[in-house]
Amino acid sequence: PSDVAMVCRSTPVHKVGVTGKGVLVAMVDTGFYKHPFYEWHGYNYQATLAPDAQNVERDENGHGTAEAANIFSNAPDIDFIGVKMGSNPTLAFKMASDLHPAVMTNSWGYSIPEGPLPNFLKPLEAAVIEAVKERGITVCFSAGNGHYGFPGQMPEVISVGGVYAHDTVEGNDFRLEASDYASSFDSQIYPGRHVPDLCGLVGMRPRAAYIMLPVEPGDEIDQGLGGGEYPNQDETATDDGWAVISGTSAASPQVAGVCALLKQVQPGLSPSLIKQILRASARDVKLGKSAHGQPAGEGHDGATGSGLVDSYAAYKLARSVTIRNVHDLPAPR
Repeated sequence: PSDVAMVCRSTPVHKVGVTGKGVLVAMVDTGFYKHPFYEWHGYNYQATLAPDAQNVERDENGHGTAEAANIFSNAPDIDFIGVKMGSNPTLAFKMASDLHPAVMTNSWGYSIPEGPLPNFLKPLEAAVIEAVKERGITVCFSAGNGHYGFPGQMPEVISVGGVYAHDTVEGNDFRLEASDYASSFDSQIYPGRHVPDLCGLVGMRPRAAYIMLPVEPGDEIDQGLGGGEYPNQDETATDDGWAVISGTSAASPQVAGVCALLKQVQPGLSPSLIKQILRASARDVKLGKSAHGQPAGEGHDGATGSGLVDSYAAYKLARSVTIRNVHDLPAPR
C-alpha cells in the first residue's frame, strides 16, 4: 500500500506534516480484523458493530480489512473507525454517520441502471443526504466495477472511479490509463449526474489484481484468490492473510484519505468545496476506456471524470482557500 501514497502524490504532503492527524474517518464494510499490518504501522484502527452485525473481531469476507489499508496509505495518522455491517447496510451507514466523522468512505452499493430509485433504497438515500447536507460529512462512494453504483451515483457524494498507473514513466509522471474494470456512466436516476467525479488507483481486467492488501488469514478472499496464477488469482497462500486486489473499492478509501488531509489543513471545508478542490486539482488521464466503454481524453472525460486524485495539488489548492464564517443576523428590533 505504500506505493499508493507515491502515485497519489501524498508523500510530499506527509513530509510537510500533513498526515490526517486529528481527523476522524469512518468506513462501513464487511468487518475490520486486527491484522498485524495495522499494528506494525501504529495506525489508529478501531472497529465497532452495526446493530445487526456480529463478532467485531472477525472479518469473514476480508473486504473491509483489505480496503481500509488504502485510507492509511494517503492519511496515516487519521483516527479510523470501521463499522461492520450486517444484512442491512443502511443501519451501518446511519451508525457511522452518528459518530460524526469528518469523512466517510464506502466501498459497497447496489447496481441501479435505471430510475426511479426503488423504495427499499430510499431510507439509504435519505441517510446519505442527511450525512452530507445536515452534518457536513464528506462522503465517498465507489462508482462500481462495471456496475451502476448506488449510492455512488448520488450527486451529494464524491463518486470514485479507477485509473491504472503503469510502471513506466512518461515525462514527469507515470503512464496513466483509465481502468477498464471501473464504472463510468450517466445516471438515469439523477439527471445531469455523471459518474465518476474523479479516480483512485484500480487495476485492469480480468480481476483488477493490483495492490497487495491485508486480510484475515483464511477468510473468503484469502481462500478464493490464493494458490492460483496471476491474473485470475494472486499466487499467495490461501491462509497467509494477504491478497492482491483493488477495484473501485480501493479507490474510494484512497480518495477519502486525501479528503482527510484537506480537513486537517482546512477543518472548515464543506463537502461540496472538497469535491471542487479534488476535481480542480486532479491529474488529467488521456488514455484508455472504462468498463462501460467510455474513453478517457483531454480534460474532463467520461471514463475518469476529472482524472486521478493528486494529493499535493489538492493540498496546495486547499491552503489557498479562504473560508468565511457566516454569522446569524441579529433579530430585528
